[in-house]
Amino acid sequence: HFQKLASGKVILLLCPKFENHTDIEAKLHAIMTRCKPHSLTALRMEVPCCRGTALLSSRVAGQFGIPFQEKLLFKNGNLA
Repeated sequence: HFQKLASGKVILLLCPKFENHTDIEAKLHAIMTRCKPHSLTALRMEVPCCRGTALLSSRVAGQFGIPFQEKLLFKNGNLA
């Protein structure tokens, strides 16, 4: 499932539990400014601490006016 979702895309890894949220948001903002993507998809695990991944990504996508979607990766490997 992941390979299909990631095919042809640029992958960024982040962890809102172990990284400063302000730093993450600044890095995402810099990437958006420089690379000008057409959309942003946050793939997060179902554990509660990963919710910050979608929140930060959504906020930055909104600032740039690009479509945002969130995908959820379950422990069994399925995507929603």
